[in-house]
Amino acid sequence: MDNNLVYKANALIEASYSLTLNEQRLLLACISQIDSNKPLDANMPFTLNVEQARDLFYSESDRDNAYRDLNLACERLFQRDVRFKSEDETKRVLTRFISTAKFDDTLQEATLYFSVGILPYISQLKENFTRYRVENMVQLTSTHAIRVYELIVMWASQNQSYKELEIDKFKELLGLDLKYKQTGDLNKFVITPVLEQINDRTDYHLEIKLRKIGRSFQFIQLRFNRKTEAINKDVQRKKLKAKVTEKTKKLIGNNGQQKTPSSFAGLQLILLKQIQKNHPEITEKYVRDYAEQSGLDIVQVLEKIKADYKAAEDFSLEKTD
Repeated sequence: MDNNLVYKANALIEASYSLTLNEQRLLLACISQIDSNKPLDANMPFTLNVEQARDLFYSESDRDNAYRDLNLACERLFQRDVRFKSEDETKRVLTRFISTAKFDDTLQEATLYFSVGILPYISQLKENFTRYRVENMVQLTSTHAIRVYELIVMWASQNQSYKELEIDKFKELLGLDLKYKQTGDLNKFVITPVLEQINDRTDYHLEIKLRKIGRSFQFIQLRFNRKTEAINKDVQRKKLKAKVTEKTKKLIGNNGQQKTPSSFAGLQLILLKQIQKNHPEITEKYVRDYAEQSGLDIVQVLEKIKADYKAAEDFSLEKTD
């Protein structure tokens, strides 16, 4: 299974909804934990704690806001609805992203349970879906930029590099139906920050122009393409994956059972990579053995290892001082 990926049905990407930045972040962090190859049950919990949110989305200057932001996002996300058109476009469907939200003040973690109505749009997707890596959008701080990023990734997956929409349709997709009626305001508060953030902070390059009909702007034109360095990175990732696959085949015994553990996913992979930057000796096998012996889950083990190393490093610095 590919790691650290968000899978969404195209119908969900094109749906009408409005979320704040922190609600988007919480939702995407939990969706990235879903194994897209396995059935998803509405009783399955997905958790993001404050420390994980800090590592994923915050800089040193705003890390102290993580607890407040996560707590509020957890509460408000429960109230958000999402509107679809049915596949035959004869019905309008209204549902919610989640059925239950919990926030544990002691553990400082938010837990989401996805609603039954949203499950078909985020799991076991076989066609008409879009996927992207969380790492490619974690630096976006505009909720409009996140929505536009998802749209251009979807269109690019359909072999498109240009899209023209009516401005009203574009605003509908971003949940801005009644906002920014003046073109100048739309440019200032939506288009300009979207362009700056997507071009500076993601794996895509984007150009946006407005087109007039008569004396007023009626259409928005988007041109987009994947950056060369991002394509090259994917090529290297595929080569590495092929090498790992070949090595794995050599480790399969005569009984056909694989002896190596399966790779980590979502937040597990992100935390492991953060630890391995300074401590490459921490392997997946070590973490799995630790989890089995301690009774903790993988994420809890990784958080403990990270905290233990940090405490040791802080102690070392104190002794040096």
